[in-house]
Amino acid sequence: MPLRYDINSPVLTAAEIFLGSQEAAAELGGSLEASMQHSGLTPAQVIDGEGFVPLHKVVSFLNHAAQELNCDYFALLVAKHQPPARFAMIGQLVRFSRDLGHAIDDGIRFSILNSQYSRWVIERDQHAMSLIREVRVQLDAPIIQMQTLALAVTYKAMNGICQRRIKLNQVMFSHAQPSSHEKIKAFFGVQVFYDQPQTALVFPNAELESPIPSADPQVHKLLLRHFEDLSVEEGANLNLIERLRRELRQTVGSRRCTLELIAQSWGVHPRGLQRRLREHGTGFRELLQDVRQELAESYLTNSAIAVLELADLLGYRNASAFSRAFKAQTGYSPEHWRERRQVEVES
Repeated sequence: MPLRYDINSPVLTAAEIFLGSQEAAAELGGSLEASMQHSGLTPAQVIDGEGFVPLHKVVSFLNHAAQELNCDYFALLVAKHQPPARFAMIGQLVRFSRDLGHAIDDGIRFSILNSQYSRWVIERDQHAMSLIREVRVQLDAPIIQMQTLALAVTYKAMNGICQRRIKLNQVMFSHAQPSSHEKIKAFFGVQVFYDQPQTALVFPNAELESPIPSADPQVHKLLLRHFEDLSVEEGANLNLIERLRRELRQTVGSRRCTLELIAQSWGVHPRGLQRRLREHGTGFRELLQDVRQELAESYLTNSAIAVLELADLLGYRNASAFSRAFKAQTGYSPEHWRERRQVEVES
């Protein structure tokens, strides 16, 4: 049974969930200004996806925008226009999984798909698999837009990693049928059922064997080891530097890997966190570079991952930026360092 949502102790959601909203409003010939004002949100949060926002403000914004723009499928348009997510390293795991079924299993195992507000569970039978979205907290507001956005973004992400449209058996929503049900049906390409006991995407078992073009067993194995190590660390028992290094290893490669956003997620001021780091003789940038370098050397040593792919994994703007940073640390380019390392191992 979901717990009742407490507005005084809100669940926080990454503002990236709003990306695509401005484009959705433009497609409808409208503006988001009234909805932002109504929900107490800033353009930086809604348009740029910066920071974290309380869940009730997310729901309020989506509901108000749908009403203000006279479009009960507003969330579907947001999903349509939402750019591909820049995953934290833990989210990269699915890109290197063997097939869609294993990617979903990885996502569930390491809570890539989950949040404080919702979680996904799997039910399988002889013919199909249901990916079910369950809410952890109950809000006193309609969640039709939120539910629609969650399923649409998840389905879009699966199509993205498989680089083709994944066939569904059906889609189910626990809410009542909206007037835009035909548009929702067209988006998913399958029959959509409403007033169901659960909200879910249902796949034929054959689709779970869909190969992922970016699959790499070596990189996948390294990522698994990386997250298994993180999962056994006790965050409460770590000192400040150890705790931040752990957070950096979890968020590196994503929009969230910044001093400001990590401080916000910890409930402290960025300047305060930076001051405490200086007291320990280091700083945020130095620790981030150390974590990136440590991971880069591990992947260059233990896999054949391309430098371009590794640069993206570690959150660099491009391969050139990664190569410059790596050479500044070692005196060698990543390719040359890998060659030297291989010679050392073989000798």
